Order: sequence, then C-alpha cells, then structure tokens
Amino acid sequence: MLSAYERSGLPQKEFARRHGIHVSTLQRWLHCPAADPVPAPGCLIKLPNWLGTPPAGPTYRVGFPRGLTLELPAGCSAGEVRWWVQLFQAL
Repeated sequence: MLSAYERSGLPQKEFARRHGIHVSTLQRWLHCPAADPVPAPGCLIKLPNWLGTPPAGPTYRVGFPRGLTLELPAGCSAGEVRWWVQLFQAL
C-alpha cells in the first residue's frame, strides 16, 4: 500500500479516500519503520491476529501474483475482505 501511495503522487488525504482507509492509518504506516524488506515471491506473510482468537471453521484462500496467498476466516465481512485484497494487490 505504501509503494502504491508513493507511486501515486497524490496527497495523503486523497490517496486514503480512494483506497477506503483513514488518512491517520496511512500516516501511521508512513512513520513506522519497516521491520522486514518486501518478501521474495512465494513467501508467506504472517500477520498478527489483531482480533483475538480466530473463529473456528473454514478459511478462504485467495492467490495473488508473485506467489502471495491470503487466508481469511469464513466469517470475515465483505469490507474486511476488500481491504485485505487491496492491500495484497499493492504488494
């Protein structure tokens, strides 16, 4: 998402609006030092579970170019799925 922002040339507020995120979220991402470089193709990106214990049940898997795979629990809302897909498409 940060790479897409940098390539866009848009002001932070406009970029955030177009991508359905709050400008403060974008600003927080911009000020956080990158912990790891961009993963090599085919790597699994493990993200912390910010919502607590994951719900039991099936998960949905979405494959992206460069070998990235997104796994989401079946109970995700359409908005959550859209946000994650946009994030992965920006990688």
